[in-house]
Amino acid sequence: MYHYSEETGKFEASYQALNFTCDLPLACKSYDICLLSGSCSCIRLVGDVCNEAGACGAGESEMVEIKDVVNVLTSESYKDRIGKRECSRFCNEDCACVAAQYVEDEGEDEVGSLGRCFLYGIARGIRKVDRENERAAYIVKVGRGLKDSHGQNFGLKKWVIIVVVVVDVFIILIILGGVGYYFLWKKKRNLAAREQAS
Repeated sequence: MYHYSEETGKFEASYQALNFTCDLPLACKSYDICLLSGSCSCIRLVGDVCNEAGACGAGESEMVEIKDVVNVLTSESYKDRIGKRECSRFCNEDCACVAAQYVEDEGEDEVGSLGRCFLYGIARGIRKVDRENERAAYIVKVGRGLKDSHGQNFGLKKWVIIVVVVVDVFIILIILGGVGYYFLWKKKRNLAAREQAS
């Protein structure tokens, strides 16, 4: 929709309909990313528990940056003229914050780069972008220990635990079976020895 601006003497856009699913604020559920194809995908670093498990504060949680994503929602809760690390720290220390988007101000040099930190109480409205935006970073709060040093899915640890438990149970069953077989063999041998003696 356009309107005529008397100031510029031109027609200017006053409204543009959203024509891409990922532009919608609630296109996907919590902790999902709207992909370039328009489908939703779970944030791999977060899995099923993330901050919903009650992680709060520097001792229980940590902030993880998700590459090549932005949040289409705006937040009225923000801090101005701070660095990316401070932005992560503010969100991590705020129990109501589950994610933050840091947008670096233009025109700042590398050493003294400052920006605006938007704090979110929900992790929704996240969309994938074509290429990494060097001036914007989307950071999600996760429970401490839910990601490894390479930022991989904590589900790997869950699988390791399951495999270890299954292997342990299998070994215990083999040992118990072996002990049971030994006692049965010994009993049969004793019976055979008695029969031969009588």
